[in-house]
Amino acid sequence: MAYAQLGMHETMASDRMNSRLTRFVAVFVLFGSACSGEVLVIGEVMRPDAALTPQLDALDGRGVQQERDDGAVDSWLIELPAEEVARRLSLFIFNVEPTSALTEEVVKWKPRTNEDVGALTQRLLHDQLSAGAVRRFYTWWLKLDRWEARTANSKVYPDMTPEIRQTLLADALTFAVETTWGRPGTFAVLMTAPVAYVTGATPDSWFLGGLPLGRSYMPQRVQVPSSIYAGLLTQPAVVSAADNSEERSITRRAITILESLLCGSAPPPPPNVPALRQPREDETFRQWWEDVTRSQSCVSCHRDLDPLGLVFENFNGVGALNLDRNSQLGDASTVLGPPLFDPPRTLSRAPAFAAALSVSPMVWNCFAGSWLAYATGLYKSGAQALASPDQGDVEYVLKQATIGSDLNLLAVIRAVTETRSFLRPNVVSNTPAQ
Repeated sequence: MAYAQLGMHETMASDRMNSRLTRFVAVFVLFGSACSGEVLVIGEVMRPDAALTPQLDALDGRGVQQERDDGAVDSWLIELPAEEVARRLSLFIFNVEPTSALTEEVVKWKPRTNEDVGALTQRLLHDQLSAGAVRRFYTWWLKLDRWEARTANSKVYPDMTPEIRQTLLADALTFAVETTWGRPGTFAVLMTAPVAYVTGATPDSWFLGGLPLGRSYMPQRVQVPSSIYAGLLTQPAVVSAADNSEERSITRRAITILESLLCGSAPPPPPNVPALRQPREDETFRQWWEDVTRSQSCVSCHRDLDPLGLVFENFNGVGALNLDRNSQLGDASTVLGPPLFDPPRTLSRAPAFAAALSVSPMVWNCFAGSWLAYATGLYKSGAQALASPDQGDVEYVLKQATIGSDLNLLAVIRAVTETRSFLRPNVVSNTPAQ
């Protein structure tokens, strides 16, 4: 099994879920040390959970090779000095240049192979601040900065306030972090779990059936109806991040799926698109949209693109439940064909779509490539993430992170730091990511 010792995330997850107070205090202690430039080491201070994972203490810096079930070893000597290894890992995992203490610790470990670097990554992931890397990745991957920048029309969405906007974004990122660290920590759970993390500030009206009473400021894990909600994509801040201020956008939602989960791109709209007519009172938003995009200049693109967004029709322009004039859920069915499905498949709502995406080799490839692009973009001076990650490295990440029949999320992070793209020499940069 690739990265068998990544079973450590299970014991860590249990401790994280059951020791909230310890975790709360540790975050503040560690955050203070990182911001002040004080000690950040690979010892007990940085790893409060070290006693739970003695298997990690076996790494002694002499060059550990990890053997998979098939007996193969994907280990090779790196050409980077230890100081640069420390720098790249710190930028990726903590988003800051390494402290002198962290650099000294990495130098002592003498990482010689790519798998030594992976083992260092696994240790650094013990630091509570490493959750920041997860939050930053999902914000970048799903373009959640658009959610922060949007201003919803107060006449259309009177309940949407800046405070609610920030709460819903924090809820979505908490889901991403807790899913990555929790049991079983897989891509399938990330995509399909009918779960939300909510606080007392989360508005009840955003979810079907409301939310439990007596919620506090600490995130609380709640089950939401599996007929409507599924994983990360139906979190309010995610599903409507691309919408405009007036109304939801089928096409913009579809483009998010195309770009973020399929690593594709949509053609630009044709020039001189005529103004769209207003919806009639006797038609639904979907009926109106399908009608106005039937013109010759529109249909060729919207016919292939919009089905990716139609499955989210049960969510309005701010991610809340969308009911029709009869207080019923509207039509959110879609038919998807190649390259996702051949022959085409009919999917009823977002959960069916999310389940299909969770096992798609194309989506796995895009997800692994996105992590690789994000990580390698961080240490390139002034550069954005790579547009086209090395496919050989993407395949390496998938091979190392596939455990059983699913993709392990922590294993993806570790595997990325073992790739030739991440460890390639002669890259000079002193600029951490913003």
